[in-house]
Amino acid sequence: MADFFGSWHDAVAVCWFFASWMVYTRYVQAAAKRRSCLTSTMIAWRRQWMIELLARDNRITDTSAIANLERNVSFLASSALLIVAALLTTLASTEQAINVLATIPFTTPASRELWEVKVLLLAVVFIYAFFQFTWSMRQYSFLSIMVGGAPQAPKGGPALDAATRERFVAHAVDVATLAAFAFNQGLRAFYFALAVLGWLVNPMVFMVATSLVIWVLYRREFHSPAARALREGL
Repeated sequence: MADFFGSWHDAVAVCWFFASWMVYTRYVQAAAKRRSCLTSTMIAWRRQWMIELLARDNRITDTSAIANLERNVSFLASSALLIVAALLTTLASTEQAINVLATIPFTTPASRELWEVKVLLLAVVFIYAFFQFTWSMRQYSFLSIMVGGAPQAPKGGPALDAATRERFVAHAVDVATLAAFAFNQGLRAFYFALAVLGWLVNPMVFMVATSLVIWVLYRREFHSPAARALREGL
């Protein structure tokens, strides 16, 4: 492994990167079930949204909100694809890139093979983000269809029974949450891609950058003003 990555420092840094990413993702999923955070709070807001949706006759506002979410995801998916194309293009200028990096203080010299591994890792991260964003888009389109087919009480007729309402709300919230989860995964990939840039300097900067990304994501998920405002708004 050391021969492949250039040194044991590089190998450890890459292991730290992937372990940190996977552990943090698992932690947020588990923490959302037992404590207040952005993930759990947004699930509650989506449930409130679907309850209010069933009470409205005109649901144009709801479909517009979903379309807006899809546009945001589509923009990031397109950006990820463009970044992948740019990264693959840089492989043709490996020697020039290595020479430029060699002029930066504290940069560890890298072989051509190691440089290509670093660029390919960045490309893989953005490819992962692209797949997550496109899956999120599809799930938001599923939600749009569910909203279009949402049950509606006939005018002058009996109100929807509680079982029908709860069944729609539960499944619509599930689909919306899955779409949001895929979006969050893609967005986290962008953050972690910034950490990979630290590897271009040296393995230690890579590990520090990875830890910093985790800290930023944790603060925003559990202790940000936005998380507090959303929690208190319920």
